[in-house]
Amino acid sequence: MVTIIFFIHLPRTGGTFVSQYARHRLTRLRRQFNYYPNSYTKKKHSPASSIPNPQDYYLFGLIRNPFDWYVSRYHYFIDKPKKNISTVEDDISKYSDAGLLGEDFQQKFKDINKHIQFGVRNNHPNFWLSNLHDYMFYKDGKNIMNHIGKFENMNDEMNFVLKENGLVPKVELKDFWGYKNESERKDYHEYYNAISIATILNKDRKIFDLYGYKY
Repeated sequence: MVTIIFFIHLPRTGGTFVSQYARHRLTRLRRQFNYYPNSYTKKKHSPASSIPNPQDYYLFGLIRNPFDWYVSRYHYFIDKPKKNISTVEDDISKYSDAGLLGEDFQQKFKDINKHIQFGVRNNHPNFWLSNLHDYMFYKDGKNIMNHIGKFENMNDEMNFVLKENGLVPKVELKDFWGYKNESERKDYHEYYNAISIATILNKDRKIFDLYGYKY
């Protein structure tokens, strides 16, 4: 029996690229590896807890340095119109971007520090990466994932997961030429003031402790 690997897509962790890789005819992984919930056209960012009988699958996801993640998300909302994205994708996005995109988003949040303060005031659990991490990967307070890798080591993490399941990639992820949904931005160290740094270190302490990330 073939083990089915489900990629659980925490936003801004390379899910579009991973999905294309898994579905491409050259990789020959479509039967064994897929983006949950099975089709890229269905609802995105569904949590592992929504899978019936999750123990029957190999669940794989990626996490990212919170400081880099917030910058990526901030610029993603600004860049949406350039990528022909004209709608709020789901509840996770709505509570993160105030239902705005492009110039409207940038006018409301002149810089990322204002966006972080919006998160403080809004206090929605899916704004902060630590809460979203648990929403995507946990059920009843327990981590139900088989492997949560680091976005920064995506190729190595993919190879580890495939090897765990007895699979050898026909094309490695690092050599795949699919569309990378990247935002245009500078290094994350150039964005934050002292208040935002302290806020993120506090709000996302779990991620820093679990994965060893630092500012």
